[in-house]
Amino acid sequence: MNTGFTSNPLFTSAGGGGTLGNADLLNTLTAYKLQSTSPLINKAFNMSTTFGVNPGTQDFWGTALPQGTGYDLGADEV
Repeated sequence: MNTGFTSNPLFTSAGGGGTLGNADLLNTLTAYKLQSTSPLINKAFNMSTTFGVNPGTQDFWGTALPQGTGYDLGADEV
């Protein structure tokens, strides 16, 4: 059975997040948000129906979950 895939996640500016010395500034790392054409969009498991785990109501940046027909892989929900 094949699982997973390899692909460029298409971050908005990978490597452009800079260096942070304060954990309160983590939400400023928008360089690691997904572009609208990212192959990670709608590719994640529905944790609730698959494993009975509540994924929460928002992503790392506060966007409501899910936004599309499914959940996106990673911390960003496009």
